[in-house]
Amino acid sequence: MIDARITCALSASVSAPAFSLDVHLQAAPGITAIFGPEGAGKTLLFELITGLRQPTQGRILLNDEILFDAGAGVNLPTTRRSIGYVFETNCLLPHLSLKENLRLAASVLPAREGARRVVEILERFDLMDLAPRSPAQLSAVEHRVGMLAQSLVRNPRALLVDAIPFGWEQNLRTRLLSVLREFALEARLPVVLATRDLNDCFEAASAMLVMQHGKFLQSGSPAEICRKPVSLAVAELLGQDLLIPAEITFLDPQNKRSRLLIFGAEVPGPYFSGRFKGSRMTLCVAPSAVLASPLPGESVLPGRIPVTLHRAVLRPHDIRLHFAEGATVDVPAAEPSELQPGRRWHLEIPESSMRAL
Repeated sequence: MIDARITCALSASVSAPAFSLDVHLQAAPGITAIFGPEGAGKTLLFELITGLRQPTQGRILLNDEILFDAGAGVNLPTTRRSIGYVFETNCLLPHLSLKENLRLAASVLPAREGARRVVEILERFDLMDLAPRSPAQLSAVEHRVGMLAQSLVRNPRALLVDAIPFGWEQNLRTRLLSVLREFALEARLPVVLATRDLNDCFEAASAMLVMQHGKFLQSGSPAEICRKPVSLAVAELLGQDLLIPAEITFLDPQNKRSRLLIFGAEVPGPYFSGRFKGSRMTLCVAPSAVLASPLPGESVLPGRIPVTLHRAVLRPHDIRLHFAEGATVDVPAAEPSELQPGRRWHLEIPESSMRAL
């Protein structure tokens, strides 16, 4: 179990602005994903946990052993923290073979134990045939698996995996995450994966933290967080839901109803507790819940929201419609005349699908 409650304040420099990190990370055995954009503080957090940087304040524990405690003056060096770290960039030494890279990492162990451990790790990750190759002779996934093996050769008690390269195709990510998931299940170690790709969280992690500007905004399972983001900031980072500006024009607390002004049209809505007439908010709506259809003539049916088509993108199994008002909706089919820019459509949003942020 990793339990890190830390703060760190970095002063501005020529190459970077000032940055402040204030988080409480708890990672149990299994994979915990930290999801956030570039610059959120994920790498800085890993550097603080491994001892490559020192927090300003706080405490870091690994299986109840204190690695850092600002108040008590405890700060174990990186070599004594027993934490494996897979860096974001490729870091196998280019002039050594894969096996020699692992031997170098294992050199802190007694000679016989180190040699045995190198063979175990190569076999565990099915790397024996690749052991004589240089890093330049490895594929992208093989290099990353080699880095994973390198970080585990010393028998760490936890593993931190920085971002898988963001430009990797999904099949490459899936292959590497499959290796990581199998290892975490077998070893029963806390594994923390930093990523900017939401698919990675669903592919590998049972727990997820959303991070931005050096803070955790929400925690839970990937499914729970995507189903119910707690704030507009989280919903924007996830990018999964339609975020629609709305204004309350009428509230009926007794009957739990409301009227909403959305893109210039009034539509019925649920009762929003704690909101008032005239309140402006953002509705968070799952795209699959929104019904879109071409507007027949000039009349708009009650409860429908008129919108103007900006562009249509034909995809293998559906059509993605981008409307000038900012909404994006997928439809199974449409006539070519209905897909012309400027064509009027209308949207229907079920009251049960409306959440206010």
